[in-house]
Amino acid sequence: MNATEVSLLDAAELVRGVSYKREEARSKPAQGLVPIVRATNIQDGHLVLDDLVYVPSSRVSEQQRIRRGDIVFAMSSGSRDVVGKAALALTDVGAGFGAFCGVLRARPGTRADWLAHYMRSPLYRRAIDRVATGTNINNLSKSTLAAIDVPSMSEREQAEISTVLTSAEGAGSRAVEHLDDAKRALDQFRLSVLAAACSGRLTADWRARTSPSESAAALIARSEAIVRSNATRRAVDGEWSPPDWLEIPDTWQWAPTRSLAFIKGGIQKQPKRAPKANSYPYLRVANVLRGRLDLSVIHDFELFANELATYRLEAGDLLVVEGNGSGNEIGRAAIWRGEVDDCVHQNHIIRVRSIAADPDFLALFWNSPIGAREIASLAVTSAGLYSLSTKKIGSVPIPVAPLDEQREIVRRTTTMLALADAVLSSVESARRRIERSLQAILAKAFRGESSLPSVIESAEQSVAG
Repeated sequence: MNATEVSLLDAAELVRGVSYKREEARSKPAQGLVPIVRATNIQDGHLVLDDLVYVPSSRVSEQQRIRRGDIVFAMSSGSRDVVGKAALALTDVGAGFGAFCGVLRARPGTRADWLAHYMRSPLYRRAIDRVATGTNINNLSKSTLAAIDVPSMSEREQAEISTVLTSAEGAGSRAVEHLDDAKRALDQFRLSVLAAACSGRLTADWRARTSPSESAAALIARSEAIVRSNATRRAVDGEWSPPDWLEIPDTWQWAPTRSLAFIKGGIQKQPKRAPKANSYPYLRVANVLRGRLDLSVIHDFELFANELATYRLEAGDLLVVEGNGSGNEIGRAAIWRGEVDDCVHQNHIIRVRSIAADPDFLALFWNSPIGAREIASLAVTSAGLYSLSTKKIGSVPIPVAPLDEQREIVRRTTTMLALADAVLSSVESARRRIERSLQAILAKAFRGESSLPSVIESAEQSVAG
């Protein structure tokens, strides 16, 4: 520490959080209970007071109630990015804070808003990375906090810097809100495109001027004949019903998935599957996202006899997740395009191998609002959980367009979604630029190398931008 720095604990008093037993905590408020703020309530420098827990008031001392000007911060976390994150309380919150959190109360001569700005700066983050201890859990203690230095400035300088940083962060926050609005609009656009694609609205003009080479009815009949001729596959017979809430074009026809594809469950992971002499890569639920695959981590397991021939994935296979706790995620699917040689799939993923229909058209339907609604209605179990099976997947109704039109739908949809992705990439780049700009201003404000006027000039340029 040099003459221009003081210890963090010389600038502010540390108050430790509330300890309570797990069985004492409640998820809803009640007489005699006090809300408790946790690290999850600290978001982007603000306290977000939802998803609180409530504990007996006897557990919370007056010192442990959050006051206006308190800086609540995470003192312990399994994530290096979480430990040390902080938020300034703008009002007398009255809530307590958990044992994994702490509060810093500014001492005389230190402005709380200035200190809160410092605790969002890169200098502070580097200090946290230096002093936080632990292997699996990152911890801050009184002694490690005392080893963190903060710049020594007069209250006048603190006030001036805090004013311009608040303006810069406010402008940045407003810009981010606009970008978030744009991102939500893009998400809605994507869903609207998929809904239009799977209901026929997207290609109404195409139908008006084009005669398909094969009707939807003929395509379905051709596909069913292939299924029926394959004695080792599940028959196409069984109960199913088209939705009564969606009207499709006259040239389209509803059909159950089992009439259009071979459906196959995967291999159950067991101890005997530990990779040995005949191991192959396999896909897990974590690899199959909605509309895309995440192949960054692929595991192997042992195969036996003719299993590779039976379960090997082929380009064009639609991979469907059979179970999920969320009705919005059940049945999420992605197309396999042969990214990994000799790859199979575990039993929580169901393979749908299209016969005559365009597999990309099936994937569009599966991930569309129309498909998601039908799949979720079939997936609900008597226990209120969400689970699919090969039989349930086989009964999912598909709005079948003529093959020529399916390909046109895929072409148009791919083009429109690629445009949305490009706009989204620009939105995310703009958000990163805003964050980098604010971090640069914070660093300049607290580095001590720049004069106060230059800090103000940088912040004002950020606000103007």
